[in-house]
Amino acid sequence: FFFFFFLFFIHGMGNSSSSRKKASNTTNTVTAVKDNSSKKGMTTTTYRELGLIGWSRDYDEGLKRAKEENKPVLLLFQEVPGCGTCVGYGQMVLSNDTIVEVAETLFVPVAIFNNKQGKDLQVLKKYGEPTWNNPVVRIITAEEAELCPRLAGNYSVQGLASSMTHALNATGVTPPEALTALSS
Repeated sequence: FFFFFFLFFIHGMGNSSSSRKKASNTTNTVTAVKDNSSKKGMTTTTYRELGLIGWSRDYDEGLKRAKEENKPVLLLFQEVPGCGTCVGYGQMVLSNDTIVEVAETLFVPVAIFNNKQGKDLQVLKKYGEPTWNNPVVRIITAEEAELCPRLAGNYSVQGLASSMTHALNATGVTPPEALTALSS
């Protein structure tokens, strides 16, 4: 398994679009080609652990934006900088073209670093999430109601696609066919 992961990692992700962002395999950062800074609270430089999705780092701003845009919040609790599992999740799952497209168009993506103090720690405590943990995804409404079960321990594209599909169905939004195909 590790040999295949290593080959996959060295030779690139294969499904990521170079027009979106280009990942660096030698540092903890991703150089952003697409500038998300026009969206309030969005980051222009992210980390490999966050994949290619343009994440907000402000929980309250994410909730506000979700309410204004009538979208669910894709809430990622992630260790940054993180372990191999965290980097792998970012590079394989959070860099899948369909996941990126759906996350950025039908959700408000918010990343909470589970190894930081301040606002991140406050959000961790609010949800009862542990510090220094592997990736966890929660999908919530702007009113902080959960739309699907907490996703933890499943670090696959299928797992996240299934949760996203479930959440969209719960809000009355028809999931894109490409997302539905990934979830089965």
